[in-house]
Amino acid sequence: MRCHKEDAHRMSTVKDRTFDAAIVVDTLHHLERPDDVLGEVHRVLKRGGRVMIAEMERRPDEPINNCLRFTRDELTVLLAEAGFRDLELEVTETHYLVAIPA
Repeated sequence: MRCHKEDAHRMSTVKDRTFDAAIVVDTLHHLERPDDVLGEVHRVLKRGGRVMIAEMERRPDEPINNCLRFTRDELTVLLAEAGFRDLELEVTETHYLVAIPA
């Protein structure tokens, strides 16, 4: 198994469709442009590759405050706009767990 670390906003050294899988855990809510990161993750995953995303849940009535926590619908839209389809979204007590094919 090979791991790769790089600025997720722009993975300039990574060719399209390089990786079988990606893991994005408790990360998106820290980023200024999570949509750019999801687009890059989608770009570098092979067709049929999978991404596992875990993010803290924000309930629809909860204020946003300083952290970009997402509602289920917001995260679903971000993923769809990045090109991900066939979402399998599970909600635990505190997190969304997403495992989806690229």
